[in-house]
Amino acid sequence: ASDWSSDVCSPDLKKVASTIRLFMETRTEGGFGTRRVQVPRRSPVEFEVRREAFIDEGEVKLARVINTPDGAFVIALQLTTHGQMVLQMETTSNRGRRIGVFSQWSEGRWLAAPQITRTIEDGVFMFTPDCTREEAERIVKGLNNVAIAVKNQPKPGKKSKAAEDEDDMSRFKTYR
Repeated sequence: ASDWSSDVCSPDLKKVASTIRLFMETRTEGGFGTRRVQVPRRSPVEFEVRREAFIDEGEVKLARVINTPDGAFVIALQLTTHGQMVLQMETTSNRGRRIGVFSQWSEGRWLAAPQITRTIEDGVFMFTPDCTREEAERIVKGLNNVAIAVKNQPKPGKKSKAAEDEDDMSRFKTYR
């Protein structure tokens, strides 16, 4: 496994990497295997999550920053087939709970805590991050670089099955 920590702070955007970790809320307060988190920075919500992430950057095929009709933006993650199955199982069995979203780029912090209102079957996880647009673009660039490095998407300029995924993500160019 590669050590991405040295590249995370690289000023060269072609080499930057970022992480994304999705943690499921748990009802066990202070229990073994849990930790208390506060998300986001403004009007924070405090809750317990499992210590282990159920999705990480290794499951990301494609990441995008998408504009919303109200002038804000979301981050959309298209997951691998395995990631899609895990996300579907977790959102089916944990409806009503929150997903804690943590990312590491030039800094690291909790970005969001969306509540699960439905089963996510298509493998696309979208959330409104507690960060600037510049930070979101940096996170997305780093996630796409990781996806290339772990061969979840091709290097720029090469055609492959991932090109079809790019076409699939085109429907997410606007907020749904």
